[in-house]
Amino acid sequence: MLAKQLSDLEEQLKKLKLLLKENDLDGCTKAYGQLDKDVRYVFDGKQDLSESDLEACQRFYDNFTQVTSAIIEQKKSLAKDIGAHLSTQKKLNVYKSIK
Repeated sequence: MLAKQLSDLEEQLKKLKLLLKENDLDGCTKAYGQLDKDVRYVFDGKQDLSESDLEACQRFYDNFTQVTSAIIEQKKSLAKDIGAHLSTQKKLNVYKSIK
């Protein structure tokens, strides 16, 4: 049962990676929220896991944290780009007002 649920979660992770690759941060945010909700549902109340389930959970966790880190880095990069663009716009506006 857990293997099937983890397989479904892995599919959601793949979709999330694809959205990230396409730079669709709005889609990433929505997909990440759904994945978070589904992960909480799957693991809510789970206490006794077999060794193979633990290994599968660890692999999923590793993939999940990797995708999470990639999303955070992409958001930081986007914020930096936006900040640079706004700074350039302000400089241009000052230059235009001096003319």
